[in-house]
Amino acid sequence: MRIPFSLHWVSSAIDSEEQIRELETLLDSQVYTVEDTIGVGECIPSATTTCRFYDPIQPPNLEMKVKLESSWSKFDAILLDFQKSLPSQYKDTDDKYKLLRDRLANDHSKILFCLENLGLLCAYEAVKVCLENAPKIQEECQVYKESVGQYENFLREVMSIIEGPDEQFLTMDRSVAFVNSGLFFVTPYNANMRLELELTLQVQSTIFIMTFELTSENLTEHKKLLDVVRGGSDALATGQISSKLHELLEIFRSFGKETEVLCIIFVERIIAAKVIERLMKKITDLSHFNVSYLTGSNSSVGGLTPKVQTEILESFRLGKVNLLFSTDVVEEGIHVAKCSSVIRFDLPKTVRSYVQSRGRARQKDSQYIIMLERGNTKQIDHMSYITRSENSMTNTTMKRDPDDSVVKAPVTNEELAYVSESTGASVTASSSRSLIQRYCQKLPGDKYFIPKPKFEQLVEGSLYRCKLILPPNAAFQTIIGPEARNFHVAKQLVCLDACKKLHVMGALNDHLLPSNEDSPQNDSTLNIKVLASGAGTTKRKELHGSISIRLLSGTWGDDGAIFNAYRMDFSCNIAEQKYSSFVLLLASKLDDDVGNIEVELYLLSKFVRAFVSSCGQIHLDAQQVAKAKCFQELIFNGLFGKLFFKSSGVRKFLFQTEESLWDPSNMYLLLPLESEETDSERPLKINWMGIESCVSAVEFLKRNAWLNFQRPEAIEEKSSPHASDPIMTKFNSDIIHLANISASADGLKEMVVVAIHTGRIYSILYAVAGTSAKSPFEADPDAGYSSFADYYHKKYGIVLKYPEQPLLLLKQSHNSHNLLVDFRNEGASLKHKSKDLREKVVGKPQQHAHMPPELLVSTDIRTDVLKPFYLLPSLMHRMESLMLSSQLREEISSRAGHFEISSSLILEALTTLRCNETFSMERLELLGDSVLKYAVSCHLFLKYPKKHEGQLSSHRSRIVSNSALHKLGTNCKLQEYIRDCAFDPRRWTAPGQRSIWPSPCRHGLDGMEVPLDSKFFSEDTKLMLGKTCDRGHRWMGSKTISDCVEALIGAYYVGGGLTAALSLMKWLGVEAEVELSLIDDAIRVASLYSYAPKAEDIFILELKLGLENQISEFAKHVADMSTTVLGDLVESIAGAILIDSRLNLDEMENIVRGELKLQLEDVLLEAQGSGPNRKAAKGMAALRLLKELEPYGEASGSATEKPKPPESQSDLNGDLLKRACSARPHDSKTADVPVLPPIDMKKGGPRNSLYALCKKLQWPMPAFDPMEQKSRTPIQIGDTTGFNSFTSQISLTIPDFGKIELIGEARADKKSSFDSAALVMLYELERRGKIMIGE
Repeated sequence: MRIPFSLHWVSSAIDSEEQIRELETLLDSQVYTVEDTIGVGECIPSATTTCRFYDPIQPPNLEMKVKLESSWSKFDAILLDFQKSLPSQYKDTDDKYKLLRDRLANDHSKILFCLENLGLLCAYEAVKVCLENAPKIQEECQVYKESVGQYENFLREVMSIIEGPDEQFLTMDRSVAFVNSGLFFVTPYNANMRLELELTLQVQSTIFIMTFELTSENLTEHKKLLDVVRGGSDALATGQISSKLHELLEIFRSFGKETEVLCIIFVERIIAAKVIERLMKKITDLSHFNVSYLTGSNSSVGGLTPKVQTEILESFRLGKVNLLFSTDVVEEGIHVAKCSSVIRFDLPKTVRSYVQSRGRARQKDSQYIIMLERGNTKQIDHMSYITRSENSMTNTTMKRDPDDSVVKAPVTNEELAYVSESTGASVTASSSRSLIQRYCQKLPGDKYFIPKPKFEQLVEGSLYRCKLILPPNAAFQTIIGPEARNFHVAKQLVCLDACKKLHVMGALNDHLLPSNEDSPQNDSTLNIKVLASGAGTTKRKELHGSISIRLLSGTWGDDGAIFNAYRMDFSCNIAEQKYSSFVLLLASKLDDDVGNIEVELYLLSKFVRAFVSSCGQIHLDAQQVAKAKCFQELIFNGLFGKLFFKSSGVRKFLFQTEESLWDPSNMYLLLPLESEETDSERPLKINWMGIESCVSAVEFLKRNAWLNFQRPEAIEEKSSPHASDPIMTKFNSDIIHLANISASADGLKEMVVVAIHTGRIYSILYAVAGTSAKSPFEADPDAGYSSFADYYHKKYGIVLKYPEQPLLLLKQSHNSHNLLVDFRNEGASLKHKSKDLREKVVGKPQQHAHMPPELLVSTDIRTDVLKPFYLLPSLMHRMESLMLSSQLREEISSRAGHFEISSSLILEALTTLRCNETFSMERLELLGDSVLKYAVSCHLFLKYPKKHEGQLSSHRSRIVSNSALHKLGTNCKLQEYIRDCAFDPRRWTAPGQRSIWPSPCRHGLDGMEVPLDSKFFSEDTKLMLGKTCDRGHRWMGSKTISDCVEALIGAYYVGGGLTAALSLMKWLGVEAEVELSLIDDAIRVASLYSYAPKAEDIFILELKLGLENQISEFAKHVADMSTTVLGDLVESIAGAILIDSRLNLDEMENIVRGELKLQLEDVLLEAQGSGPNRKAAKGMAALRLLKELEPYGEASGSATEKPKPPESQSDLNGDLLKRACSARPHDSKTADVPVLPPIDMKKGGPRNSLYALCKKLQWPMPAFDPMEQKSRTPIQIGDTTGFNSFTSQISLTIPDFGKIELIGEARADKKSSFDSAALVMLYELERRGKIMIGE
């Protein structure tokens, strides 16, 4: 075993011999060595030491150094002036300024170090590091804010000094060439410049040219990097990098393109590790290396946390980091078997540092490179001395005879160690203390309590004994060790005895390690492998698929079929608005809570309540099915799609194509019912007359649809629509000629029609008197159409037969909207906006059109049938969501048993906030999280009776972690059910509707399901979450799945109680079942534990249990306990009651139920109730409380003392404190008045006294309301002068007394004003006889 001893220098063989003997004595062993180290090297790889020399470092530019010194002196003087001008003399503020000045000096030192040893470029990076770590102030003191601003100004000035003026560089018209490993950049782009630079630099035509804009900040950086990547000759000459850094870069280049290199570079200062690491990341020809740095965590600025240190080391071990810049923090204690190189950028200071750092190179044929300055005899002598010391130790060991060496007897007790018989593991007296520390660290603790051992010294004559006190949650609490000559040895011996006892009790395993370090190998709840790093986090986004709704599928096609019918009725809050009823026809039967629902739909100025009810079954023959499908295709495509569309440049009519618009996975019919049908119990009467008229309209359009538009230039003059037409007859004003029928003008009102030239659907309002096709065309005055007839002739090539007919005023169709969101509430903020904006949002004008009647095809349906079509997308979306919830419920019930959980409750658990619904999973998620933790806690408590709370808590955390829940949710494919996007009516399509808003899939997947693969994970913040493609794929936050699991547990708990929730957890894969036999075992084991409390505790507890009038005594005892202890006490009592009641939550409710309290400002109301159950008792208590509350209505007075305005409070601001001190209550009954200790007048003292008083008397904590006064001139506040002053109002509510409000005196800062107000309140309480303040 190679053990580098803690020596600094070995000057002779005698020193070596002495140190070896000391080492042998300490380890109770003997040192051996071998003459030939070749054999050892085969088993224990040793690095080959080489030296790399660099030229002497050139001193920095003297002028620049003088400027830096001058800048630091200037800003240090500014900060000193700020410090002296402080209006407040508080020590903490003064310390802040000292720290700020020290930081300024330290940053100056760092920058100078980089400038002198690494070059200008690293000095520039050092300034950036300092700027990034500049203090983030949240102080209220304006002077300190300005001081921090001056600190940042210093760094910016230093940056400008380092950059320096370079007129030639900055006057290149911002056209900079930057050659970097085959990349050639030109900005701004100029073809001539590109050709000129290619010829100048003789670059090949294959080089990639990129145009980009350089800012003034990175112009300097890119210029400096230019010399570095060219080899560094110019950079060395100009001082951009030092010769030492240049040689380091050459070493890296000698590694080639090998990406498996693992190299540690040791530097002396943290700033060197940071800046070189940043520089390396900007050098492209070394970009194949992953670079990082590792420093200690004890640095006040920029230190790495232990967690980050562990992550960086793990990345280095795994090869994710190739070059690791580090200080001496990793010289010892780490093992990286693949580490191939160690570079000492800065020389080791001691032999130990030299040996330890060289030992980090563990790979075979590894190298240990020492960088030395050429001609520097001091450095060479230093390394020679280190190597001689090491050789002296080795030679001495090789020459000595171990058998002749005399090992000093160790001065310890006879029993030096304890050995575990089963494994042979041992612990010595000297190592036992660290084992005890390790055991205590594994015990549960929190921010209030850190478990650690305590030692008490016991002196018996000339000998010492030690009493070890372990934390309360340890296996035992106290033990006294044997006698020893000194207290140090006594500590070791008592720790050794404690280790023996812990092992016997099972707290240490047979390997003499804390038992809580064992990880259960056979526990299935822990065998949860995270899919990838970040699973269950908000940062990670995942691509998931959607599941099809089985209840919507059908195979009936064009044949006759039996359908399940669900009636849809609509009721508007405006009585005059009428909506025809509809029927939904499905092949599948819906669950009752899906097929019988009520949905509110919110329109702009009204709302409609939709009622869905089951109506049994209905049979349609093949002809009726064909007509129903034709009707549905016409209306949905005419309203929300297109009846005419272009395909391969040819305009086609939808019904004349062979394209199938019916998908077997989405098959249902939505048909209107006859308007006189009002009784839902009567047989359904489908409006076949209106449906057949739509079918006739389709047939007419097939024959007469205007598909081929003529270009205006192709229309001859003789075809003018105004020319007399022999076919035309004299116009009869009572008859209107449509495209397919003639009808009276009155009979056209509210008729639904289809335009033959556009395929759009309209509803007729009325015929406009005094108009005709010859009327001026005013829709687009700039288009040059003289009349409507001229418009249709030139644009469509249509010659009107009846140009004298009056034009019809039509109501245009519009897109459907998301009617599930109440935009009226979301727009409540409109009242705060301008009147014009409110009218623009609320009063949107109707879209109307004028059109000649002969271009319209009539139907026999009216507007009352058309209007529900705008409601159906939102209503069907809600029903489809409920069907999906019902489908998930069926999936769960098939394996977890059937529970009456409503589909709406499950839907709530599947809905995120992003859906903008009136409900979401947030509340259920909160409840489910608690239920999950409760169930898992009970399971673990009963399953592992020998584990303490820390182990159980850690175990539970792993089971209920987001990553574990994510794994469980994806295993059950919950992600396919989650609704994570607001309803988009444009993307919704009914069966038979052709989508005009396609979203092609670009994920390379054929089906709806997405595999759980890392290529479908992303951390891109720009991804659109929730939006689905045509194949149902959508991006989703990884944590959303974890939240859904918790929300689903909450839903089952609400709907079916704890039994249903436990069954769901079993379906998910959470092991949380409770065996009743384990409860009996827990109760039996608990009765075996013994505890010997103090006599006074037993006496007080007996009084508490036996006599009701002694509760106050027990309360006084409890008042001395800390908040943490009291909280733990309440929790442990609740847990004990829960176990004793065999996990009967109703029994728990019976114990904790009692009274209701209501604290008013001037009185505390209490009421008690009783009843056969908890609900009845609470109801009775609430009823009594309401009766007591009646006298305290709005007309009742209040005992609240209102604060006087500041200008009238001269007594408070002046001599109130003196008067309060002299005013004492004249009450003879002062025995019950609490006595307060003397008030500490230091900062925070009055507040602490008031807080302690409120806590002791169980009063609500006081509230402070500060008011700030700013002034441009100094304000005299007591003994200080400042520009700001604070005055605070304090409010304190005392139960059964009332509310007191007072105002304190002005102070220089906010917290001091709080103290002043608290002091005023304390004296006021004393004046009113509530307290007494000690002298």
